[in-house]
Amino acid sequence: MRGSKPLILAGVFALAGFLLHRILSRYSLNQLTAAVTTVPIWRLLSSGGFAAASYFALTRFDYLALHYVDRPLPYFRAALASFTSLSLGHNIGSAALSSGAIRYRFYARWGLTRGQIAKLIVFCGVTVGLGLSTLGGAALLIRSELAQEITGLARPLVVGLGVGCLAIPFAYLALAAVRRRPLVVHHWTLEIPSPSLAAGQVAVGASILPWWPRACTKCWQRSRTSPTSGWRQSMLSPTRRPS
Repeated sequence: MRGSKPLILAGVFALAGFLLHRILSRYSLNQLTAAVTTVPIWRLLSSGGFAAASYFALTRFDYLALHYVDRPLPYFRAALASFTSLSLGHNIGSAALSSGAIRYRFYARWGLTRGQIAKLIVFCGVTVGLGLSTLGGAALLIRSELAQEITGLARPLVVGLGVGCLAIPFAYLALAAVRRRPLVVHHWTLEIPSPSLAAGQVAVGASILPWWPRACTKCWQRSRTSPTSGWRQSMLSPTRRPS
């Protein structure tokens, strides 16, 4: 099995290279270069910075989850498992399954049991849900006019949805503060984290809150004023590669 690992790794890289070539082969190098150079350098740098900040926030998911299952590990190990599993999982597809399998390989070697790894994955999934709920609720309330324009819903409904989304993390925090016994739903048992861990989940899950509504507004305005400009125009134009 150990001898086959280099072959498996080479196969993964070969598959990635094939898929990348299949996507980009329709465009010439000049087209790709022109599409990239139309984007200001500060936008490219800021997008890279936000991507790095996003992956940093994702590493905190695993770090908190390891404390939740009472198997804390050094941050470097949590960051390695998180970045490897999520970067591959989000690009391979079916992230819930693929990243979970990669996490299992890491944490099983570091001494976690199957039950602890399963709890860790569920904890990370709940953290994602809390972050999306917080961000979605904040965006619906902060940019309610934009939400009306995009969805066509009435303002009271948009505000109600925003309040409902924000109620989820608040209810979760309240549950963590008052309940000490596990929560049983049918045949499933969920151990409620401590209030500090629950607060950490909400904070880390919504860590891009100050910029996200503004970014959505700019993207929507740009798509309305010039829906086929820059990179999008390059990718959507049915041009052929010059022979």
